[in-house]
Amino acid sequence: MSDQDRIDLMTSPDEVYRNLADPCHLDDYDGRAALFEFIVNPSDEVLEAHEAHKARAMSPLSSDVQGPM
Repeated sequence: MSDQDRIDLMTSPDEVYRNLADPCHLDDYDGRAALFEFIVNPSDEVLEAHEAHKARAMSPLSSDVQGPM
């Protein structure tokens, strides 16, 4: 993902900033703000899940699981 892709995910369209009183716009703004907070300050639970994700990628799964044929 490029920096611009990430910026686009965390930036609302201009119309949202012009009318935050609109419930849909406020939801968009709040959702993107929450995404930014999640990315820069993940919870301990999210960090643990990420570490588990990386560990699973580095170790083989159980022997009865076969890869693509």
